[in-house]
Amino acid sequence: MMNIKELRDRMDAINMEIDKIEEGVSYITGTVSTSTTEQKGRKSSRGWKMKDTRNMQGKIIRGLTVIELR
Repeated sequence: MMNIKELRDRMDAINMEIDKIEEGVSYITGTVSTSTTEQKGRKSSRGWKMKDTRNMQGKIIRGLTVIELR
């Protein structure tokens, strides 16, 4: 069994990795986070076209992996 401090340290490390992935996703796809939902949009002449991405987390991470491999 790990003690609480070790668990917290591991959680912090994992959360930092997740933040990096989310920053990368926003940079690549123009993800906009609001307080209620996370939305992905492409910039168009009229502004942001939004698409709900709550069910897309796995796809986004898979897409990132592909981009990093190239």
